Amino acid sequence: MAKLCRYDEAIEYYAKGYELQPNPKYTDSLIAIYHIYVIQGKYDKAIEKLQEIIARLESDWQITEGKTVDFDVGEIENLKIMLNE
Repeated sequence: MAKLCRYDEAIEYYAKGYELQPNPKYTDSLIAIYHIYVIQGKYDKAIEKLQEIIARLESDWQITEGKTVDFDVGEIENLKIMLNE
């Protein structure tokens, strides 16, 4: 759906796939949703999704630092700047 620019449907499918995963969950679906929100210019929702990713990494995988977390935190800061422009 995302490839066809049917973004709302793609988000639904990614969210459903994520929901159906057993724990520990992988964040690939959440990352895809984050990218769609950025494409749509919904930076506030993209920030929320990144925060959810960071929380999931910590709760399921005990990842609290490193490149992945640093990247997500940096993206949140960039998106906040874009929201204020």
